[in-house]
Amino acid sequence: MRGLLNFMNQPFVSTIVLKTFQSITISAAVLASIIGILWIATYIQFSINEPLTNPAIQKLLAKYSQNLSDTQLKEDIRTLDWLSRKAYFTSQAQIRIGSYLFGIACFLSILFCKLTFVFQSQTLVPAPISKIWMSKQKQQLRWAIASFLGIFWLTALGAGLYVRQTFIELDQSIALAAAPVETQPLISLPAQAQEPLAQPQAATQVTQPQAAAPVEMQPLISLPAQEPLAQPQAATQVTQPQAAMQVTQPTQGEPMPAKSAEAQPALPDLAELQQNWPSFRGCYGLGIANAHEPPMHWDGKQGVNIQWKTSIPKPGFNSPIVWKNQVFLCGADAERKEVYSFDAITGTLLWKSDVTKIPGTPEQLPKVSQDTGYAAPTMATDGLRVYALFANGDLVCLTIQGQMVWAKNLGMPKNHYGHSSSLILYGQTLLIQYDHAKACQLLGLDSATGKILWQQTREVEISWASPILIPRSDATYLILSATPSVTAYHAATGALLWQQEYLGGEVAPSPAYAADRIFITNIGIALMALEPNTGQIAWECLEGEFPEVASPVANQACVWIANSHGSIRCFDVKTGQIQWEQEYDKGFYASPILCDDKVYAIDRGGTTHIFASEPTYKSLGECPLDEPVVATPAFIGRRIYIRSLSNLFCIEEKK
Repeated sequence: MRGLLNFMNQPFVSTIVLKTFQSITISAAVLASIIGILWIATYIQFSINEPLTNPAIQKLLAKYSQNLSDTQLKEDIRTLDWLSRKAYFTSQAQIRIGSYLFGIACFLSILFCKLTFVFQSQTLVPAPISKIWMSKQKQQLRWAIASFLGIFWLTALGAGLYVRQTFIELDQSIALAAAPVETQPLISLPAQAQEPLAQPQAATQVTQPQAAAPVEMQPLISLPAQEPLAQPQAATQVTQPQAAMQVTQPTQGEPMPAKSAEAQPALPDLAELQQNWPSFRGCYGLGIANAHEPPMHWDGKQGVNIQWKTSIPKPGFNSPIVWKNQVFLCGADAERKEVYSFDAITGTLLWKSDVTKIPGTPEQLPKVSQDTGYAAPTMATDGLRVYALFANGDLVCLTIQGQMVWAKNLGMPKNHYGHSSSLILYGQTLLIQYDHAKACQLLGLDSATGKILWQQTREVEISWASPILIPRSDATYLILSATPSVTAYHAATGALLWQQEYLGGEVAPSPAYAADRIFITNIGIALMALEPNTGQIAWECLEGEFPEVASPVANQACVWIANSHGSIRCFDVKTGQIQWEQEYDKGFYASPILCDDKVYAIDRGGTTHIFASEPTYKSLGECPLDEPVVATPAFIGRRIYIRSLSNLFCIEEKK
């Protein structure tokens, strides 16, 4: 060290080192100032001309309202709207990057300011005047640091307030949750003249059936013989309570282990899973319903074929799951997290469980956007228990009667929108895709006890997609999507089977599977069909707009995608050739569902578009709910369950 100081005390060397330190200090301070100025300039620009309220779009809308048949003008409006929103989201990414650069620049400025002082005091100060010189330098340094820190914190405070306000305005502009009934999409094109639907009869009091009629259904998927699920015992009739039941939680800090049981009922087989709706997008998460004669005509405003409508106590963007005569949902806000069970026949709230005092729950709430919230992941059930995951990492297991079995916290997920990947079960293993900024991993938990059976670390980015299961001859595969990889795991053991890097951006659409092909897509990327054994690309389509939220669905002939700008496209399942494209006035967040020979797609305004599952477009009806919808519906027998922003609907045609 002494030798190094002697070397640096040489006039030429010391001058170079000192000048270098000073230059870095000044450059870093200038960079921090420039970033602060750019923040202010961005704010002024947004105040003068906000992209989401582009006056050019408003003029085009006024012109279009006078000429509804001008298809070119309609396309120009959609293009300009897309460009405006793209500019807005790009600016938000620039703000986040700028905040990181601002912090780094301030850190470097302070660091090299300190190094400059230390270097001067130890290498350049003559001994006879070192104490006097040191005293003056310390005083000057204190004033310099105090001034710099004052400017730094004032700038940081202003920038922080601006960024916070910017994101609040962004959430208010794109979220549907702010006003459940009055919330409208960013742009609502006037409806063109269409053939009127059959006029509904006068609304009458709905007579509820006494019991759900059993429906005989054939399985859509056959499991391989190597991995059969346990056969269920004879189903027992569950006596439901007459009033809502409050579940008592243990006191803070107590462990919450699984309750012991002498004999665990057998798990359901595949046929029983398909007759119910156990997870997001149904059995195995594929978006394929095994329902029997689902309704094709309803009207929420007129009450046509609306069997019942029930208010949901807490908000949430999770989709309904159904087991026999119970519909399960969860909801949460900044004050409370809850799990609900509704009677599938009458809509009565059977029980409500407060999710509180979970061991390991973080004291602070995560930051979430208004279009994700605190309860975005869809629940899962095996007919014995129900499972729910919330934005702060709280995971709970309840019996279907609402009694707590076990609970734990998986660790606060770091996610700038909020965690939304849904749960799925394979046999007695609860599978969780837990990809967030702190740690990306796949977890396999014992569904009866909550014990971690296995876990896989994943080299991916944050994902909002949900896993799916596909049966193969050798095993059942678990397929996950996240930038940059599509990955296949052994569902029973978690072993990695293959991994391919195809994706980019913020991935929300889940995979789909049919005709021995896996289908993946994301906005700005492509639609790709993959070989399930290797993950190699069978075909890909790069043209057009792809989904940013809604997941694809496929059958043996076609694959369909619905994007948030309002179009649905159909592709040949074997070649990827586009069969048709249909434009609608509102975009899609809910994933389309395939049922028999029909596809049901609910737009954000709550209208369900029904069309034939064929290579040629054939509309079979449009059914308005008159409430905004972002959740994917559940199909059971002759009924459809739809969650709007505030209510749960049961739809069934009268016979």
